[in-house]
Order: sequence, then C-alpha cells, then structure tokens
Amino acid sequence: RRSTSASSRLLRRRSERREESTTGRRGVGVTGRRAAALAAALFFAAAGLLAASPDDKIPPAPGRYVTDRAGVLSPDRAEALNTRLEQYEKETSNQIIVWIDRRIPEGFVLEDFVVRAFKKWGVGQKGTNNGAALFVFVDDRKMRIEVGYGLEGSLPDITAHRIQEEEILPRFRDNDYAGGIEAGVAGMIAATKGEYKG
Repeated sequence: RRSTSASSRLLRRRSERREESTTGRRGVGVTGRRAAALAAALFFAAAGLLAASPDDKIPPAPGRYVTDRAGVLSPDRAEALNTRLEQYEKETSNQIIVWIDRRIPEGFVLEDFVVRAFKKWGVGQKGTNNGAALFVFVDDRKMRIEVGYGLEGSLPDITAHRIQEEEILPRFRDNDYAGGIEAGVAGMIAATKGEYKG
C-alpha cells in the first residue's frame, strides 16, 4: 500500500508539473517577454529624447537673406530688402540676414536661441565669420543683433545696441515694424562700411 500510495503521489506531482508548465508558466513567460519588450522600447525612446540636442530644435538654415514668418513685410518690401542684402554680400563678401518670427521657439530664451541659430546656420563666410543677423520676435517684443567675430571691429556690441535703440525701436513703438527692420539693416550695413553716424 505504501508503494502504491507513493506512486500515486509521484504521478500527481508529475501531472501537476505538466499542467503548470503548459498553463501558468507559459502564460507568465509570454507576459514577461511582452513586459520586457515594452520596457526596452520605453528605454530607447527615453534615451532618444535625452540624446536630442537643443540644436535639433533650431530651424534649418534659411535659403534667403530675409525670412519673415510673422508677415510684417509686404512681398515687395521683403524682396527689395532681400535684393539689397544679396548685392551687399556681392560687394563686400559680408553677409547680413534677417529673421522675423512671432515668438521665440519654445524651450529657448532670446540669447540662447539667437546664439545657437547663428552658429548652426553659419552666417558669414566660412573661416572668416563675417556675418551678422537681425532677429525680431514680434509678439514677444524682443529683438537682437548678433555679430560674428569677423565683423566685431566695425559692428561692435555698442554700435549694434545704438542701432537697436535709435533706428529700430522708435519705429517699432509706432507699430512700423517694416520701417524699423529696414532702418536696422541700413544701420548695420553703414556700420560695417564705417559710415554709421547714429
């Protein structure tokens, strides 16, 4: 009887193991693999977000001298200003661009965006960095003139500030954004030629 009882217990254990292996453990295995795959996907997604540089949020380099995303320049005035800056570069090899938008892109403050965009776009000639850019954000009421080191001698920070305060801001305050931008560009060009009087 003991032998029969022991055999019965052994058979029941084997049967229970087979049932466990075909139900519970298999189910846990599938669930575990799915959980592992989901965890891996979330990990790599998070790693991609962490690896993204702020420079990746900077718009591509503009294809024209004047980019007006805020619509403050009429097509004729935008084209005339673009032509003027194109001719200026042909005559001097210096490059001036204008970037107009409604707001500073999310995640940036003015100086951070301007510095990063100026560097990423490579304003000016390669190797000489003889470029300058006028950035205007209409709804934020902010602007900045950024100057490459190749033009800092003729367009230093103090002159750039004067152009903003004396040429651009008074016109902006009169809601004449187009006039302020044109006057700012004229002042920048004059300064790089040693002709700006203020």
